Amino acid sequence: MKMLRSLLCIALTFAMLIPVSVFAGPLDYIVENEPVAAPEATPDIDGVISDTDGWSAPAKLKDGMVKYLMDYAQPCATDADIYFAYDEGGLYFAADITEISGVGDVDNTFAYSTEEDYLDLEKGSNENIVGYNGDVFILALDPLGLYEQNGYIAATDYTVWYCVGLFENEGAKLYRTRANAGEATDGISLTGKTTETGWCFEAYLPWEMIIADMEAYTYGRATCTVEDLTQGGAQFRSAAIYMDRTDDPELGEVNTRGAYMTACSVAHDGHPSHTMKGHYAMLYGLDFYIEYKNPAFNDVKENAWYYEAVKYCFNHRYMNGTSDNAFTPNGKVTREMFVKVLANLADADLSGYSTSSFTDVKEGSWYATAVEWAYDNGLTSGMSEDSFGTGQAITREQLAAFLTRFAQFTKKNTNGRADLSIFKDSAKISDWAKDSVSWMVYKGFISGMDETTLDPKGTATRAQMAVLITAYMGEYGLNVF
Repeated sequence: MKMLRSLLCIALTFAMLIPVSVFAGPLDYIVENEPVAAPEATPDIDGVISDTDGWSAPAKLKDGMVKYLMDYAQPCATDADIYFAYDEGGLYFAADITEISGVGDVDNTFAYSTEEDYLDLEKGSNENIVGYNGDVFILALDPLGLYEQNGYIAATDYTVWYCVGLFENEGAKLYRTRANAGEATDGISLTGKTTETGWCFEAYLPWEMIIADMEAYTYGRATCTVEDLTQGGAQFRSAAIYMDRTDDPELGEVNTRGAYMTACSVAHDGHPSHTMKGHYAMLYGLDFYIEYKNPAFNDVKENAWYYEAVKYCFNHRYMNGTSDNAFTPNGKVTREMFVKVLANLADADLSGYSTSSFTDVKEGSWYATAVEWAYDNGLTSGMSEDSFGTGQAITREQLAAFLTRFAQFTKKNTNGRADLSIFKDSAKISDWAKDSVSWMVYKGFISGMDETTLDPKGTATRAQMAVLITAYMGEYGLNVF
């Protein structure tokens, strides 16, 4: 019996050590790619990734940045520079891939795909995962984090894969898996070629295809518009997956000797990414975003202290100009103006608000539905029972109260209070606003006009509001990275 116990202990100890040995080594040292800004450009899809084509800075697929998906003992045998760009019609992506010699026991020479090994839709995805043999580059996309937001976070199998391969006639093909599976041709542009060190390609995917594939795979749960995808700052959780494919002459079949996926160092749920098993979408570590556009306002100069804040609010559609080419940074913020901004921050559905509870809110005006939404959700009670206070400039303490209520409405943490006695005019703060002002100062969302003056009854300017909104959303806004 003692011997049996000893053998059982040894077996259990060995079993506990197995995961350690599997995930030891380079998996413990993942270096995450920084998010890349995708510029608006129209690169020539000619197979030559040129510095003059407007591509982004390169993201990297290399040993320190990958998780090994299939052959955990096989170090990454490739380096790749990966590029992005976009236009109003679609997404450009490209890769310059180097096959590294002398890594592990894999023959690292480039392997063409062959026409004979075609996508068999009758087979399971693991039997014929990409539709052809040869070396394969895969781009997996989670636009705006919509897969994750709709519960599709368990595995990369829950995003559509765009799989690129190069064939012996130097013709490149792109296949989709998981949704609308098969070779993609409509609206696609794709060119690839071999190089002295491996191969490269340039590709173009229509936005409408990306949206349709996402809707098909999530049964309509995840959806968006082209405008959503191309607005400045729009974020794409992304992964590059690379597969070295070789023919096994003894078995007479195609083998995948290594699969490498760009990984984040810490998953969104706080786990170190290298401790996760399998194809986890939460490990995406090749993220990019649509480059911010400069605001087209004649009265906002690039050297202004509020320029970056106006740029941020303009790109995220939180604040519009007072006209097509004017922002009016020193203009006063009216009550209806700020309520409209809050509705924009919440991405509120205003379609159900057709009447007004206040006599000074004109039905059909640009702010009417936002005011009614704010009233319906307890963000404002108006200046009186039947008056909202339309046209009145908002004071700094009113602004603090509005935003604090909004934070509580959206379930944000509003703990923490500042000592307001350091301001010599703190006695001027209205009793109903003291708690809100204290929280806003504590968070650093508002500060004094100088070291000793808060000016709670002073009116806020549009430039000040842009800075406040940028600071608030920088902490509490959606960041899918």
